[in-house]
Amino acid sequence: MAKSALVAITDEALRKSFIMRFADAGYIIDTPKTPEELVAMAQKERYNTYLGDINFQRPNTTQIEPFYQVWLLAKERVESGKAKFLTFTSNFEAEMEGTRLGIPVVNKLSRNALDRVIALIDNQ
Repeated sequence: MAKSALVAITDEALRKSFIMRFADAGYIIDTPKTPEELVAMAQKERYNTYLGDINFQRPNTTQIEPFYQVWLLAKERVESGKAKFLTFTSNFEAEMEGTRLGIPVVNKLSRNALDRVIALIDNQ
């Protein structure tokens, strides 16, 4: 069975870069256009990997509710090792709120952010 990824990244260049990386690793990739579509896709499909902006399509805000809903849907599978999940942001308040809610989140300005994303893709 093919690996699948839900990739919800606001920045087009970054999204395309990660989509290419996932495709090269053999993934089938879904990319929502809106936060509502993100949640709907996660409700419909059980992905191997979830990756995206914690405040998807709402940059520079702390509005993380859509990815929190996705996290709640995927959490059991992630904790059992059946799926991978990583969000990122450059908004400190969104990062702290995500951490408080237990969502795997990394500051994309940190030195190891890109390494963590690449490891997520390559180690599935």
